[in-house]
Amino acid sequence: MSTTLTNNVRSGGRWMLAAAAVFVAGFALIIFVEPGGLATELAVALPLVAAAVLLVIGTATAAAASPSRPPAVGAVIAAVGCALGVTGLVTASMLAELGGLDVEALYIPVATVTTALGGAAVAALASALRGVAGRTGTVLAVLGAVVVLGCLFLDPIVPFVLAGVLGVALARLGASATM
Repeated sequence: MSTTLTNNVRSGGRWMLAAAAVFVAGFALIIFVEPGGLATELAVALPLVAAAVLLVIGTATAAAASPSRPPAVGAVIAAVGCALGVTGLVTASMLAELGGLDVEALYIPVATVTTALGGAAVAALASALRGVAGRTGTVLAVLGAVVVLGCLFLDPIVPFVLAGVLGVALARLGASATM
């Protein structure tokens, strides 16, 4: 693999790891912060949307190095869909908390589709980079498929955590054991 492609994969892995860390931090805010006014809602929403954008950047950067175009393109499309889903979930939550439109009925279907798209993005990217990611990529491709199948019972945080694990594997690409 050329240096440019290796750098793209490593950079994409770092972006994906950052997406996982920011999403987990945002998810922790949801758990620990009492809903309040607009400022509180925005403080909780911004890390989640930022993590979704980081996931798209990381997926696109790593997918650019893939020799297998269809899974790579599918991974980017699924990551964009996941990001749109996260944005929709955050918007629905803000509208419900601030007394706007009643969108509670949309939350479960949007969360399900968001989780499925996130799992599909991880599975497709791990599959597209299977020669690079090694056994970790194979395991994550299978776990991504399991997330897609079990999306009705899982939170959207699950694909972000899987993306973070894939990000670690990609970011360490070519690193020596003595580093």
